[in-house]
Amino acid sequence: MEIDQDRLRDELRKMKQLIASDPKVLARFDTDGNGVIDGDEWAAVRQLVIQRLEREQGEHEEAKALAAEAGGWSEEPVVVRDPWALAGAGQGVAETIFGEDLQAAPPKAQNYRRIADADTIVLQQEKNFVGQLLGGLVASEYSIRDADGEVMGAIQQQGTDFGEEMSRGVFEAHRYVYLVTDALDGSTYTIERSPGLIAGERMSVSRNGHQPVADLSLVSLLSGKLEVRGHQDATSIYTKSPFFKPWSILIQDPFDVQIGDISRGWAGLGAFLSGKNRIRIRVNSKDVSANAKWGLIAAALTYDVKRERRR
Repeated sequence: MEIDQDRLRDELRKMKQLIASDPKVLARFDTDGNGVIDGDEWAAVRQLVIQRLEREQGEHEEAKALAAEAGGWSEEPVVVRDPWALAGAGQGVAETIFGEDLQAAPPKAQNYRRIADADTIVLQQEKNFVGQLLGGLVASEYSIRDADGEVMGAIQQQGTDFGEEMSRGVFEAHRYVYLVTDALDGSTYTIERSPGLIAGERMSVSRNGHQPVADLSLVSLLSGKLEVRGHQDATSIYTKSPFFKPWSILIQDPFDVQIGDISRGWAGLGAFLSGKNRIRIRVNSKDVSANAKWGLIAAALTYDVKRERRR
């Protein structure tokens, strides 16, 4: 994807100024102690800036395509910003990376007992198989990683029966089943999207084959808004994709207050600099229960499958 070179130069210039402004961040990159950011460390930051600009442009193009399908597009500038860290601040790519990935980098070596202990969960697509005979269904495999890129588990999408899919009506949802392994505590989870009318789409998450964990239901077909309810939680949380930011999914409480986000096509430093498709889920355990986090993993997979089916 070709990006605006003037914009790239401007963001890189701001990036250098921001890193130099914080001695702690500067020390992370200035491995030779000469006070200058250069070499491999600067190359990694430059690559991240490029990837974030490509994501911004890709999201803008998909938003245009979705708007065209809906009947029109107003050619107004769309700037993709991180609504969690920089909401309303009017910041660009460089400021987002500095505030989120550099200054606010989480401490390493967090000893999670299970996947749901983490507040940042990254789903990294490892394999992708598109079954053309099944109407473009996608069978994928993901690794589940923490904020430092350490593997916490794996997800495998199961195949779908050919006869079952061919007999399904045009307005009926396809059945998806994911088997998930939590490598930290050895538990297995099943995420299943039940067949039925699209307007009544439902998903469920269960543990070790029978224990209920979370349920999801489609609230709005237009916005793709999902209701997520952790088992025994008193209230639900909700996810929705703003029309002009289809890769930036908001996580909200029942009063529409944002309590997290899901970012598709996300890229970060270190273990997250390769070109693989990633989805980052970011919440706070004070706001979201362990069971509801599994519901958010299921929601993230749902948004990803819908995107793959549109390609």
